[in-house]
Amino acid sequence: PTEEHNRYLVMKWDFSGVSASGDAETVTGSLYRYLNLRIRDFTNYYREILEDTPHIEPQDAISSFQSLLLLVRKSGHSLYLLIDEYDNFANELMMGHRNMEEGRY
Repeated sequence: PTEEHNRYLVMKWDFSGVSASGDAETVTGSLYRYLNLRIRDFTNYYREILEDTPHIEPQDAISSFQSLLLLVRKSGHSLYLLIDEYDNFANELMMGHRNMEEGRY
């Protein structure tokens, strides 16, 4: 092992499980629920390393993530974030928006 061994806490986001259909509020809600679930799972997995649990804000997963980052910093570790299927999610959003625009005319 190197000096970096066990210095990173690893979180994985896989956006293939997030629905990109519906209006902006529906998509945002789906994304926030997914991110908050990943934050909870991460916190449970690393509960012996993290001193506390992050504040989970159901209506704002960005705030939840910022709360988690604060706990990770306090632990003396760094976060390694793996993001999968972000491009597919973004493409679905754009295509859904495009189809809605075409449907208006």
